[in-house]
Amino acid sequence: MPVDPHPLDVVFVAGAGRSGTTLLDLLLGQVPGFFSCGELAYVWSRSFRENQLCGCGETFRACPFWTEVADRAFGGFDRLDLDAIDGLAARVHRNRYLAGRVLAPDDGRALLAYAPYVSRLLRAIRAVSGCEVLVDSTKEPFQGAVLRSTGARVEVVHLVRDARAVAFSWQRRKVRTEIHWKREEMEVYPPRRVALHWDKRLLQVEALRLLGVPVQTVRYEDLVSDPASTLRRVLAGLGRPRADLSFLDGHRVTLGVNHTVSGNPMRFSRGEITVAPDTEWQSSMDPKQRALVTALGLPWLLRHRYRP
Repeated sequence: MPVDPHPLDVVFVAGAGRSGTTLLDLLLGQVPGFFSCGELAYVWSRSFRENQLCGCGETFRACPFWTEVADRAFGGFDRLDLDAIDGLAARVHRNRYLAGRVLAPDDGRALLAYAPYVSRLLRAIRAVSGCEVLVDSTKEPFQGAVLRSTGARVEVVHLVRDARAVAFSWQRRKVRTEIHWKREEMEVYPPRRVALHWDKRLLQVEALRLLGVPVQTVRYEDLVSDPASTLRRVLAGLGRPRADLSFLDGHRVTLGVNHTVSGNPMRFSRGEITVAPDTEWQSSMDPKQRALVTALGLPWLLRHRYRP
């Protein structure tokens, strides 16, 4: 296979839901040469098919950026067989793909058929954005394997947050702003389910590391306590220690318009925002729920320097 003279560079943000991955995606997207994509695994269903809101506030098909991407990658929005792509995605979007390998021949064929669509999309995003590095915050480790299957150079940033904070956050009701045609809230999950999911996600990311994928782990608590130093450390790990962080002033962050396709509703934020620790769980979480989540996540909590 010939060597690609212009390989794709992708930063894949992994982590459990409600761990701050959208925040990290947006911060990286303010760095010159980086482009925030949001959660790209869901672009076919949520954006191409459902026409949900882009991070810029326009519907996906009305967004000039994504219109140009679709034209360049596929010849337009209507040239895609979304039924076929959704069918492939449903078979590929499973965490059995951590190694970029498969457990059944049919699934292997699905990955081979799916990868070219992802590759064409990524290359069009790079061309239209003019950015060297794309940031995908899908979170699910299977997406790291999908990205690698395109031939992209993928580096993983694992954002980990205290399991108790994650479980408490999943009790909050949030409106899905991107669903513009009706009011719909994000799902609420019980603490036990969240804790088990948190455990599983850390194990999956560890599997990526053992398989030779470059992974650097960052704590959410460090990111929100000292955004500049933590982001500088992340960028140094990505080989860009001298990146311009002038958009950061202490805990104040100036956000420009983004074109993220999915993620936490904070992706619609503009202008100056304040990044600060969210510690409400420490005083408001039900003690029994806190004890349960602590017990279920204890080994990983200790590993990542969280107090029981």
